[in-house]
Amino acid sequence: MEVDKEIINFLKDDEFCEHSISLEDLEDLKNANFVFDNDEEDDILLERLLMYNNRCSDKSILNLTIIPTLACNFNCGYCYEKKRPHITINDVTKDNIIKLISNQNHIKTISIQWYGGEPLLAFDKMVDITNRVSNIPFIKDNGVKIIADITTNGYLLDETIIEQLDKIFVKTIQITVDGIEETHNKRRPHLTNKDSYQKIITNISNLVKLQPEIIVHLRVNVDKENKDEFPILLKQFNDVFGLNKNIQIYPGFVQDTSACNTGAGCTLDTKNQLDFKLELFFKYGINIGYYPFVRDNICMAQHANSFVIDANGDITKCWLDVGRKDKVIGNINSKGFINHRLYTKYLTACHPFYDENCSICKIFPICGGGCQHDRIENKYFAARHNICSVYKNGLGELLYTHYLTKKINNNEK
Repeated sequence: MEVDKEIINFLKDDEFCEHSISLEDLEDLKNANFVFDNDEEDDILLERLLMYNNRCSDKSILNLTIIPTLACNFNCGYCYEKKRPHITINDVTKDNIIKLISNQNHIKTISIQWYGGEPLLAFDKMVDITNRVSNIPFIKDNGVKIIADITTNGYLLDETIIEQLDKIFVKTIQITVDGIEETHNKRRPHLTNKDSYQKIITNISNLVKLQPEIIVHLRVNVDKENKDEFPILLKQFNDVFGLNKNIQIYPGFVQDTSACNTGAGCTLDTKNQLDFKLELFFKYGINIGYYPFVRDNICMAQHANSFVIDANGDITKCWLDVGRKDKVIGNINSKGFINHRLYTKYLTACHPFYDENCSICKIFPICGGGCQHDRIENKYFAARHNICSVYKNGLGELLYTHYLTKKINNNEK
C-alpha cells in the first residue's frame, strides 16, 4: 500500500483526528491495519494477554536448562563466571533430574538447553542424561518430543562430538565470536592455545557438512569497541560458509554481564544500537532485518514449567541467576522450594501487560515487554536496566529502512 505525504503526516500525529483525512483514506488505513478503533485495539490487547498467559502457564512443555559443568576451557577476561567453582554434575544430581522429569508424565514436549561453563567439557554427562530421559517409560510410550540445543564456545566441537549430536536430539547450536580473528583471540583465548578463532571456524565448517539439518546461531558480540568489525566479519563468514540458510549470523549487543574489556562504558544503549543497525544498511548495504515482528515467544523466566539446573543442583529461573545464592529458588537434591516467593515474582510480579508505561507505549505488545530478568532486577534488586526495545524511539527510521530493502528486492526480481 502506497500513501501520500498527507497520510504520512496523519499517521505521525499522536493526537490525530479522524476528520483530518477523507473517510475513504481512513477506511483504507483500517483495512490495511494501520489504524484501529479504540475498542478494536483493546480487543487485540486482550487477545494478546490471553495468549501470553496461556503460554506462561502451559504445563504440556517442560523446559530445562542444564549446566553439566561450571568449568570452562577459555580464559575470557570479561567472564562473570570465573569466580565460580569448576564443578561437574554428579550422579546424585543426574538421578534427581531424571526423577523430576519422570514425575511430569503429562508433558508432550521436553526441551533441554545445554549451557555452561562450557558444556562440551562434560559431553559424556550430556549423552548419559539424554539417553536416560529418552528411556523414561512415559516418554517412550507416549511419543513425547525431545528437542535440545547447545550454547557452546565451539572449540571442542570436533567430528566425534558432531556425529553424535542428532542422537541427543540437538536441533540448534549457538556459538559466539567476539569480532575478527585478532579481536576474538584477545577476548576469548583458549586456556592453553591462544588462537581459538580458527579452531572454531573449522569446527563450524565440519558441523554444517556432517550435520546439515542442525541450525547454527552464530552470534557476534557487538559493543563500542568492535562494532566496526561486524561488516568485515560478515563478509569473511560469507566467503567461508557461503549463503548457508542454516547458519544464522547476527549481532548480539553485549550487556553489562557480557563481553566488555573496558567494563560499564563500552555497551551500546538503544540509541547506539539504532545507529549501528541503520549504518549497516546505509553504509554497507547489509540487511539484518528491520521489520518489528511480534515477539510471541516467552522466555523460561516467564514460563511456570521452566527451570535452570546447575552442576550443584541449584535451581534458578534464568541462566543469568546461576551462581547467585539470592536467586536460587530450590535445589534438585532436596525437596520443595527454598524461595517460592522469588519464583512467584518471576511469574506474576512484573507482568508487562499490567505495566503502566507499557500500556501507553505504541510499540507494546510487539516488543513482548522486554527481559523479565531485568524487570525483576529493576523492581526488587535496585538495578536500572533499560527494558525498552530499539523500536521505541526508532520505529519510523527502521520501517523506512525495511521499505527500502523491500524496494531493492522487488527491483532485483
